[in-house]
Amino acid sequence: MGKIFIAFMVIAVTVVTAMAREKVVIYGDHAYPPYSYDDNGRPAGIYVDILVEVFQKIPGYGVEIRMVPWARGLNLVKTGKGVALFPPYRTGDRLAWMQFPEPILQERVVVFGKKSRLKAKTRWPEDFYGTTIGINTGWSLEGMGGKAFVKAVNAGNIKVQEAKSAEMHMKMIMADRNDFYINDILSDISPFQGSDPIVRGPVATTNFGYLGFTRKIDRFPYIPDLIDAFNRAMQEMKASGRVDEIIDRYKK
Repeated sequence: MGKIFIAFMVIAVTVVTAMAREKVVIYGDHAYPPYSYDDNGRPAGIYVDILVEVFQKIPGYGVEIRMVPWARGLNLVKTGKGVALFPPYRTGDRLAWMQFPEPILQERVVVFGKKSRLKAKTRWPEDFYGTTIGINTGWSLEGMGGKAFVKAVNAGNIKVQEAKSAEMHMKMIMADRNDFYINDILSDISPFQGSDPIVRGPVATTNFGYLGFTRKIDRFPYIPDLIDAFNRAMQEMKASGRVDEIIDRYKK
C-alpha cells in the first residue's frame, strides 16, 4: 500500500499570474537533482526555479508544477493527457508527439565511476566496451549517450542497467554492483567519497533541456499561444543573464 501511494504521489507548486484566465498543469521529473526533484514535498531544482520566474512573466495563465516519475510524465504528454513536461532532450523518437520550444539551458552529460575504474578512460564510448553503464529508467539512450553509444549497446559491446535515481546508481557503483553511470555533470557526488571515490569522467553528450509540449492540442487549444509567450519570456531570461545566475546557485 505504501509503495503504491509513493509511486503515484504528486508534488506540486502553483504560479499564479495576474488576471489568470487559464489553469495549466505542467509536469517535472521528480528524481533528477539538482535540476528537477522533490525536496521533502516541494518541487525544487534549477528547472523549477527558472520556470517559476518564466511563468510569472506570462500573463493570463495560472501554472501548476507537479513532480512525477519520469516515465509517467512522458506518457502523459505522449497520450495528450498532459500539457508539458520538463526537462526532456530533443530526440528523433520524440518529435512525432512532442513539441520543443525555446530550450531552457544546456546540460553536459558525463560518465561517473570510481576513480580507479575511470583511470585512463578518455574516449566515449570506445573505452567503455565490456562494461555496464547505468541510466535512469525511461531516459533516452541516444539523448544521454549519443548515437555511438546506442550502436555499442545494440551490438552488445556495452550493457545498460536501469534504476530510478542518481542516488541508486551511485550506491550500486560504490557496492561494485555496476561499473559506471551517465548523468549531468552537476549531479552531486559528495556523499560517495572514500578511499576510491566516485569522480567525473569524460563527456558523453551535450544536450539542451526543454519544456516539451504535447502535440495533441485538442484538449489544450491554448498551447500555441502559451508556447509563443513562453519563447519570448525564456529568451528574455537568458539574454538578461538570469538563467546563468540560477544555475550558479547550484554549483558545488
